Amino acid sequence: MQTIPKATVSRLTHTLVRLGYLRLNPENGQFILGIGVLSLGYPLNAGMFLKQISSTHLKELAHKIDGTATISVRDHLRIVSLKSESANDVLKRSPGIGLSLPFCGSTAGLAWLIGATEDERKKAIQELHYHSNDVEFTSYINKYKTALKFYIKHGYIVTHNLVLQDTSVYAKHLHRKTGEELLLLSCAVSTRNESIKSKEGAIVQILEKTAENINADLKKTRPPPAL
Repeated sequence: MQTIPKATVSRLTHTLVRLGYLRLNPENGQFILGIGVLSLGYPLNAGMFLKQISSTHLKELAHKIDGTATISVRDHLRIVSLKSESANDVLKRSPGIGLSLPFCGSTAGLAWLIGATEDERKKAIQELHYHSNDVEFTSYINKYKTALKFYIKHGYIVTHNLVLQDTSVYAKHLHRKTGEELLLLSCAVSTRNESIKSKEGAIVQILEKTAENINADLKKTRPPPAL
């Protein structure tokens, strides 16, 4: 078997990291699969750490709020669904692995910015700025700052009519270990019924409890295997 020159390997690795197909585990310096493999149709639940988390928590959340519950992750300027359960498909998009929303057009995107490290946040904002005009970029940064203030006070974020008219989406980031992707928990409810406003406190409590249960599962799982 012919040996590939180190310079070639280095260039290929750099490209794969930039595209999101590989990422560096800062704990051991080894490369592991990045979330960008979803773009290639990789069934993320098979062979990665999320497979160890039961969908029971999401099902309970979805049914208790009569809406949709999702665990997602950022892939550059997209938010990609890893697990999703629905009792009422209020977002009008059948839940499933690999479905995505624009990073700047989703509540989970705001939750990611809040939960990301300073370096991750800086790089994401730079990427967003590069791919958007000044008006769009300024508008989104203001939206992020507002969400951050709300999160600091309440411990979660909520948006109304962002993804779809007459819907509210609640979100927060989940626990992660060093070198792992930042996962996001979100749930969506219809606001067509005025009584839903009086239930917001209950919805938040259910979201918080679900996050607590999923975080407990995440802490038990092993990190994804190094390549």
